Amino acid sequence: MKKYPRWFMEAKSGWNEKQLENYYFEIISNVDFDKSLKVLELDIQSIEARIKRLESFGNSSQDDLLFAKKLLRRKKSLRLKKLYEF
Repeated sequence: MKKYPRWFMEAKSGWNEKQLENYYFEIISNVDFDKSLKVLELDIQSIEARIKRLESFGNSSQDDLLFAKKLLRRKKSLRLKKLYEF
């Protein structure tokens, strides 16, 4: 069975594989690609700004800074993945 998001599986419990696949494809194909990419870009910009703020404070937690940098890498890789898939 294919992997679907948990929220999708919970909402559609009891459906067979073909029903799930068709409905999920319909949802994904109706997503406005440009809009989702713009939201991702805004996320990346806000994370970059947060990293700059954390770096400017000498007493900021290293864990917060590390987490923000990991999140930034994930968002950037997701952006690349979206660009190559489209």
